[in-house]
Amino acid sequence: MTDWVHEIASGKPPISSADAPPRQAVTSADPGHGWWTSARTQLTVLAVLLLVFAGYLLWSFTDRRLRTSRLARLPACTGFVSVLATVLYAVSILALDAQTVGPIVASRPLAWLVLQLLALLTAALLVGTVIATVRARAGLLLRNRIALGILLLSGCLWVTWATSWGLFSA
Repeated sequence: MTDWVHEIASGKPPISSADAPPRQAVTSADPGHGWWTSARTQLTVLAVLLLVFAGYLLWSFTDRRLRTSRLARLPACTGFVSVLATVLYAVSILALDAQTVGPIVASRPLAWLVLQLLALLTAALLVGTVIATVRARAGLLLRNRIALGILLLSGCLWVTWATSWGLFSA
């Protein structure tokens, strides 16, 4: 052993006895870097969701004639909180080198389980808002229909975003 160390230290490394690596028959592709996962797209979707949810909340509290605002405020609020909390949780993991992910429950961090429950609640509230909007459609003013339409379209975008972040994964 000491002879081998002395040879390497004197600049005479031993000849390699390892075989050349075999050639791959199929070239692998990275499935995780499509247009949807680009930073620009994620930041754009994040900004749109936060602006629409916050804007709807602000508008619904200032407009007294909005009939379905009480129910529609809930998915706007939980959607806003879920987007913000998910991003803050991911950033905290990166900033702290995943040292403090919290207690583990059901083989997941407790904070992640809370985010998943919040996502399920938001999805259920979006479905309830769609049902209430369809039922009250005849009595809604045009601007209320437009506002609810924008909120519900953003809810569809939110479902896509939450799915891509794994909030609905088991």
